[in-house]
Amino acid sequence: MVALLMLATAKTSASDNNPVANPEAVVICGKARFTVLTPEMIRIEYSAKGIFEDQATFTVTNRRLKVPRFRKREDNTYLYIVTDKVRLKYRKSTNPVTTPASPENLTITIDNNGCESVWYPGKSDSLNLKGTCRTLDGSNGDNKRAEMENGLISRSGWAVIDDSWAAIRSDGGRSYALRPNADMEFDWWAERSDTDALDIYYLGYGNDYKKAISDYTKIAGKIPLPPDYVFGYWYSKVTTKK
Repeated sequence: MVALLMLATAKTSASDNNPVANPEAVVICGKARFTVLTPEMIRIEYSAKGIFEDQATFTVTNRRLKVPRFRKREDNTYLYIVTDKVRLKYRKSTNPVTTPASPENLTITIDNNGCESVWYPGKSDSLNLKGTCRTLDGSNGDNKRAEMENGLISRSGWAVIDDSWAAIRSDGGRSYALRPNADMEFDWWAERSDTDALDIYYLGYGNDYKKAISDYTKIAGKIPLPPDYVFGYWYSKVTTKK
């Protein structure tokens, strides 16, 4: 019964989502596609085959958001996309990802609490406030920090969700596409349209951490709070000073 209830809830939630973004939010430049989801969030895709993913994925189920105000312009070399919060600069006809990582082909700049913060694909983020860890077994103090994946918020002012097929998830899996399946009567997993394509989401929220998490739920869905009874027994060792 519990499994059926969860499935019914998932199907209801999925019906409220639309993975296809509003065309007015989309900018295509050669083999790159940019989707302005919020003033702070931009989806960045690059496919050498020119094939972009419009299906829902394991990570993102909804891209049909209210189109934020933004300006687009280009010259012979660069494409520029500017919102109220971020400034994107892309060298046309190039792969945004360089080896080694550099700002040569793509940068996004924000004002992070009065300081300019520049991101480019592959840039490391030592100030990320981290996300989850697959298990707390063996936890002792801060020893699990190295196993934690990067989270949605960072003191750098930006964070990145890599939803590419090539990106390995923390559980060892991949972010499959979700496609309608007549036999299952609901969406089922499938390979991505282009398994070599780049598919990342840039979040430039500065120190507005609550908005970053709130906007994430708009594209990934609401996160239910598990009931107490599923956690079993919890205990801790409390040390008090005398």
